[in-house]
Amino acid sequence: MSPVLEVTLPVFAIVGCGLVAARTRLLTEEAVTGLNAFVFWFALPVMLMRAVAGLNLREALDPRLLVAYAGTAALVYAAVYAISRGSGLQRTSSALNSTHGNVGYLGIALVAQIANRAGDQTLLAPAILIVLVDIGALIVASLVLFEVHAAAADPARVQRGGVVAMLQAAARTLLAVLRSPLVLGIAAGAALSLTGWTLPVVVDRYVNLMAAAAAPCALFAIGAAFGGRRLRVDRDVVIQVTVKLAIYPLLVSLAMVLTGVPAKQAAIATVMAALPAASNSFILARRYGADTTAVSTATVLGTGLAVLTISAVIAWLDLVR
Repeated sequence: MSPVLEVTLPVFAIVGCGLVAARTRLLTEEAVTGLNAFVFWFALPVMLMRAVAGLNLREALDPRLLVAYAGTAALVYAAVYAISRGSGLQRTSSALNSTHGNVGYLGIALVAQIANRAGDQTLLAPAILIVLVDIGALIVASLVLFEVHAAAADPARVQRGGVVAMLQAAARTLLAVLRSPLVLGIAAGAALSLTGWTLPVVVDRYVNLMAAAAAPCALFAIGAAFGGRRLRVDRDVVIQVTVKLAIYPLLVSLAMVLTGVPAKQAAIATVMAALPAASNSFILARRYGADTTAVSTATVLGTGLAVLTISAVIAWLDLVR
């Protein structure tokens, strides 16, 4: 079997198991919610802390990667927002769904497999940096846009709170991001890495056990979350899936070359850009009352196609041998 498929197929097979479990009602909605809570609040933050703690951050992180990735994300986000149809709320959800990938659950698990295969754990560094970009920039910017469009659609809302209320909402959003378990896990790992501190043996064994549970549970949770969704493909769905799985990673790869990012880091950034959309776009769109049909379909369809497209990207970049 191809070395690339040896890495990608097991990852997506676990996603498929979650999908089957949800489709066959082996998992209730409450069970899926509980599984997501375990991954988000416990396992994944610990896994990120462990990964970051093992890195030499001063050597592993390249600011050029941050500039190239964030700049490309902003450009693609603006382009999709401009060509999408519907209300401002729908255009915002489409733009977010075309740029914000499943970096936390799927991305970290996939890059961890690549790093293990290559015997190079520093490959996790650019992936973790991109998690921060996606959470700290794309989601925060989208929440501000959601607030602006929600206020425009409801003049009474502006009259009740005005600009001050909108700024307060933006500040609360930023604070919530900083308090995110994923961000706190990365921060804890960075503190350990920079100070050189080591964990007591008992704590270290706990961390190793919890980190080992993160990837399979996260992947299973992805499939379970999609189990009850129906597909209805239209123009917006095609745009979102095409941009997220093909155009966006190609532009990120080009940006990495133009900014001189080292080849391995650039390759990981391209893989992260090629990830299918996360459920956050659907969650936020529903929260603000936007039509979620296209976003939901694009997320499910993109995740299904990603087993082929990501395998192709990894083979193209010669990341796995």
